[in-house]
Formats: sequence, C-alpha cells, structure tokens
Amino acid sequence: MTISSPSFFRRIWRVLDERLSLSGLAYAIPEHGNTLPFLLGGTAVTLFIVQALTGILLAQFYNPFPVTEPKAQAGFFPHNPNWPLAYASIWHIVNEVPFGAFLRSLHFWTANGIVVVLGLHLIRNYITATYKRPRELQWMIGVLAGIIGLLFVFTGTMLKWDQEGLEALEHNVEIGEFVGALGYWFSPEFAVSIPLTVRVYVAHIAILPLLIVPLLLTHFYLIKRFGLSTPFWIRTFTAKMLPFTSHLKRLLLLGAAVFAILAVLSLAVAAPLGQPPVEGIEVTKPLWPFLWIFAIEDFLGISGIFYGSIALFIGLMIVPLLDRSSEVHPRKRMFMMGLLIGVIILWIVLSIYGLIAPHQVLSEHPG
Repeated sequence: MTISSPSFFRRIWRVLDERLSLSGLAYAIPEHGNTLPFLLGGTAVTLFIVQALTGILLAQFYNPFPVTEPKAQAGFFPHNPNWPLAYASIWHIVNEVPFGAFLRSLHFWTANGIVVVLGLHLIRNYITATYKRPRELQWMIGVLAGIIGLLFVFTGTMLKWDQEGLEALEHNVEIGEFVGALGYWFSPEFAVSIPLTVRVYVAHIAILPLLIVPLLLTHFYLIKRFGLSTPFWIRTFTAKMLPFTSHLKRLLLLGAAVFAILAVLSLAVAAPLGQPPVEGIEVTKPLWPFLWIFAIEDFLGISGIFYGSIALFIGLMIVPLLDRSSEVHPRKRMFMMGLLIGVIILWIVLSIYGLIAPHQVLSEHPG
C-alpha cells in the first residue's frame, strides 16, 4: 500500500501535536514582532544555545586545574610539561583536537555576539518603554539575565588561564576580600582542597546556567502573558496580527544568518590565548565589555570595580521606578532619553580611556 507524502506528514504532525500541543505556537502576535528590533531577544537566546553546545564539546577536553603536574602532563600534554594543566588543555584543544580551534573561536565570538545583541535589545526596550506597567517585572528579570550573561563572559575569561585569566581571577579575589564576609565564596580559603579555578569552572558550567534558565523561562512566560508592547511608531492598536510560527521562522532565519557571520569570523580570527600566567604582575586589559570598569578601577582602585558594578545593576533595576508615566514616545520622555544618551556617552568615554590608559596597578593577591 502506497502512502502519499502529504498524508504521511500530516499524520506525523497530528501525532506530535496531540502530545506536544504544537498548534499552540500559532497564537497571534502583532506584525511588528517580525521586525528586527523585536527579534533581538530571541536571537540572543539562539546564540545562547550555540554557546551551550560548543561549551559541552569543549568541556570534554578542558582541565580546570591551574597547577603544574609534570608527570601527568608528560603523558597528556608532552609539548610543555611545565605549563599549568588548564592552560595546557586549551593549547591542546586549539592545536591538537580536530576542529578544536574553530569550536573555541566560535564559543568566544558567540559570547561577544551575545553581549552586542543583548545591549541592542536593552536599548530597544528602553527606547520603546517596554519597562512600563505592567511589564516592570519583565524588565527586571531581563536585567538579571543580562548580568548573568556578563558573568558567563567574565568567568570564561578566567578559565583560559593565560595571563589575562590569572589577572581576572586576582581581581575576583580582591573584590571578594573588599566586600568581606559577603565575598568569602570568592576566596581561596573557602575550600582549600579545591583550586579556585575549579569552583569558577563549576559556576560557569552549572551554577550560572541554573540561574539563567529559570529567569529566561519566566521572561518568556511574561512576554506570552502580556504580549508584545506596541512601539511608539505604531499609532493604531488595530495592527495586523500574525501567527507566532511566522515569528519563529523569522527568528530562526536571523539566528542562522548571525551564526553564519560568527562562524566565518571564527575561521578568520582565532580566539585569543595569551602567554602562560605569571603571578604578581598586571600587564593585560579585560575584554571590551569590561574596559569601562577597568577605567573606573584606574581612578578608584579595586573598590571602583565593586561600586561601578553595583551602580550599573541598581541603575538598570530602578528604571521602571524612575519613569512611572504612561507615555511611551521618546520625545515626550526627554529626561529618560537624556539619561540613556548620557550613560552611553559615559560608557564610550570610559571604554576608550580603559583601552589607552597605561597599567598602574600591581596585583597584591596572586591566585
């Protein structure tokens, strides 16, 4: 008996739909949901999935221990048995694991792409006043997820355990000591039997994912619950409605395009890996998302990193409290728009300063 293809696929669809309720994805959303500004959040999630997949593959070859074990390394990493295991394992990934260099570069550039996309997503939501009632909690949860995204980048920097990674960990320890008991988890004394880099690795692959996934799911639920906000450039509430499945197709196409760009970039520009770490010196600068805080440290010392980070977090969280009116047009929210422009200019100025400023601080707490 011959079964026609359309009938066969319809049967498969019915079986899956009955058990997974896939037809529920066809709920209506406004047409502007398919425009680029409203696809940024979903694109960031797509890139986060790429990060998870590449991270799982890289974890199969990575050793988080920062110590040197010449006898062990003579068998596993014979190229230089005096390198720390963490650094030697990354050298092994880049130079000896099939496609390892590409996977590591894709992991690195995707992380950069997530920071860029999340930044644009944040600015779009701010300009269109998505933080207003009843979406205040949706904004705050998005801010928390974004902060965790930056922590992924920061912890990932430490894990490569070159000179930049060591200095990042030293800053981490110094901040922990500065805040006292609240920062005890960041100190080597918290668990003397386990190197701090191992606990950072656990945070990177387990703790941070466990924190961000529930936040993202709640964020998605609130978007579904309250729908997409109506931007100021749409003057009518009778906009054309489209099924969510069309939005999902656009999102997958955009995600595929961004992934292709990042893949080409990963083939063309390798992820950086500096020299093996040397304790007690500071000769590197952080990745570009953290240059602004490097500049603040230059002015205020290690306390500047703590207070600058807290100021960023609190400032973003209280945005819904600063603008309680129902007005959404930027021209009628001049104070909020001026605040946004001022923060962007300050970030650019501090980042440029951080890029060109000479090193003035020696580390006092080698990891």
